[in-house]
Amino acid sequence: MKIEVLVSAMNQVDFSLVDKINIDSDALIINQCNDNGYLETYKDSHTIKLISINSRGLSKSRNEAIRNATGDICILCDDDVRYKDEYVQIIKNAFEELPKADIIVFNTDMLNYSSIKTQKPIVKKRKAPRNRYYGSVRIAFRLESFKKNNIGFDIDFGAGSIFSSGEESLMLKKAFNKGLKIYEYPATIAEVDYSESTWFTGYNEKFFHDIGAWLVAAYPKMYPFVKYYYPLSFKGCTKLTKSEIVSSINMGVKAYKLYNQK
Repeated sequence: MKIEVLVSAMNQVDFSLVDKINIDSDALIINQCNDNGYLETYKDSHTIKLISINSRGLSKSRNEAIRNATGDICILCDDDVRYKDEYVQIIKNAFEELPKADIIVFNTDMLNYSSIKTQKPIVKKRKAPRNRYYGSVRIAFRLESFKKNNIGFDIDFGAGSIFSSGEESLMLKKAFNKGLKIYEYPATIAEVDYSESTWFTGYNEKFFHDIGAWLVAAYPKMYPFVKYYYPLSFKGCTKLTKSEIVSSINMGVKAYKLYNQK
């Protein structure tokens, strides 16, 4: 079972990320910059590939990584991640214990995380609830399952895209709908530094605007009803009133519809 880390990064000039992230497996780095190119090196018998592309957007980077990946099990990674020393064995053990799993979600330690909303830690092995979504860097998956079912990321969503978040949940929703088996596993594989978010600037108009766009993409028939969950769920997290939250969501709905008419 070959583990491969799929790293999304920008403006890299060498392989220094390998040590920073503490990679101890094969890895593929998608380097978004102003050039196109390919470099390859080896570390402790592991193959490290760096593909430079002159496009922008986290979801585009993820999709490029999936297209070029060769591992049996792949892990999604950003440059603010640092893996635990034992991450490879943890992931191998999880897929051996859950042989039917296509996707397994792990815990990560959250450093410098100032948001009021926090992720719930996984405390037992179980099938993932259908409507619970997870950050990309917690996700490991069987590459064969993704390629067979054409699973990838919506390039309209994610850092560097027109709508700044929601790409992971749309990917997982597609995976659920395709019948992929998704599990939670109570082990920590990495720590993630949230001191400099590439997209989150607070629970402001932009945040709820992009929630509106995501709702149309995720729930094209149910979004007019689902949107009223957010003024209640984010009460106390924002200075916006309930009506301002709904207004921002409605603007995002309209923006997504207009964008997809082009």
